[in-house]
Amino acid sequence: MGPRGLLVGASLLLVAVAACGVERGGASSSDVATSTQEPQAGAHPWVTADGDTLVTCSGDPAFPASRVAAGGLEFTPEGSDEVLAALDQMKQDFGIDAPRPLQEAEADEVPWAVVWQESVAGVDQIGILMAEPGATEFNLDTDEYATLEWQGESWRASSWSGLCGARPVVPAGRQWVQVAMGDATTAQGEATDQDATTDPGETTDSTLEVLVSEVECTSARDPEPFLAEPVVLEAAESVTVFWTSEAMTGDATCPGNPWVPRTIQLEDPLGDRELLDGSTYPPQIVRTVEEIQGGPPA
Repeated sequence: MGPRGLLVGASLLLVAVAACGVERGGASSSDVATSTQEPQAGAHPWVTADGDTLVTCSGDPAFPASRVAAGGLEFTPEGSDEVLAALDQMKQDFGIDAPRPLQEAEADEVPWAVVWQESVAGVDQIGILMAEPGATEFNLDTDEYATLEWQGESWRASSWSGLCGARPVVPAGRQWVQVAMGDATTAQGEATDQDATTDPGETTDSTLEVLVSEVECTSARDPEPFLAEPVVLEAAESVTVFWTSEAMTGDATCPGNPWVPRTIQLEDPLGDRELLDGSTYPPQIVRTVEEIQGGPPA
């Protein structure tokens, strides 16, 4: 594997990572097909056979989550220069409307990583993360996300909308359902009334009452007939809930999807373990409906 250009400050940081991509725009041809992982069948179809998770930013082409930690796709020095030129042009063209890192520093001071590269409708495109100036690693939670497309002789900005908003990739015909704390759900860190002698942070009930709502636009349909059974992953420190529903067909409006109550049966009481919603990547702590409607976690 060869070096890929990751710009940190004005210096070139060389990283090596197995990746896939097409050759236009500087991706190393030696990387083709080394990470073309397919989801495995079963309860976690968004997980590959080697345990990686396939994710997507804003519904764009999927990529293995491990690629972010590895620094992105390998790019030749020429390809890296082409991406840098596109970021510099983006900063000049859009000013205060450009991605936040480009507002705060020159393009060659912004760390970037290409997380996918594909031909979309016959046009070569790449998805790129931009970290804060001075950052030494990339983060799907906090980095800005944009897409670039190849326009004859150079990359040009195609779209950007803030953070990546990463979600695991669901099978065709399915969509994510988000989970919120229900009225009867014991708040994390509190003991139940059923057992006043229980140590703080422990619960004695293995049943969780939650609220669920579909993520995509569904014309405010009742989700109940379309919900799949949840996939619950219990670990020593956390309980992660993965919930999907049947995808909407045809056009849909977005007046706000309803929340409906559901019950989750655990193998063991939640106790002081964190309750996580697996509809995002990485999974986020389950919040109340009011908190979710108030915006992303601080």
